[in-house]
Amino acid sequence: MKKLILADFHGTIVDANAAWHKAYCCLCPTQSDLIWEKIIAKENRAEIAKALGLDYQEVIRLYRSFLSVRHEVIQIIKGLDLPIIIISNASKERLLLDIESVKGQHDLKFDKVYSGEDGKKPDTEYIERVIKENEYEFAYMIGNDAVEDFVKSPLVTNILVPVTYFS
Repeated sequence: MKKLILADFHGTIVDANAAWHKAYCCLCPTQSDLIWEKIIAKENRAEIAKALGLDYQEVIRLYRSFLSVRHEVIQIIKGLDLPIIIISNASKERLLLDIESVKGQHDLKFDKVYSGEDGKKPDTEYIERVIKENEYEFAYMIGNDAVEDFVKSPLVTNILVPVTYFS
């Protein structure tokens, strides 16, 4: 049976929320708790910057400098030793820039990248189409979010690796 890995990127391969938090807090250190609330609630990042009176482009620059891979997820991926396709709900532009910013932190090679323009997780038909169009029969879906990254399909085994933040 031909198997592959479908991996979410933001929150799974990289700890995007921590990077956003650090970026905002560098520019607005007195609002740490408020910033966490907005990030965890998945508020629009540009709107968060606007509400805090920050230059969004500077926030993005800092965010990318703080992006780091989640080594526990990298170990799972390396242990499976299968082809890897990134599947994300983010825009293709953001996704590719974020992948580029961390490519030196690991030696993984992604066979293909699907973004929000291609479809949305966890839509079962979309995920099954990705598996079949890449000529595989089965996938391990690795994600961090039980809602966005859990695919109900006989073609998929879900591996959830949530991020836990402590205050």
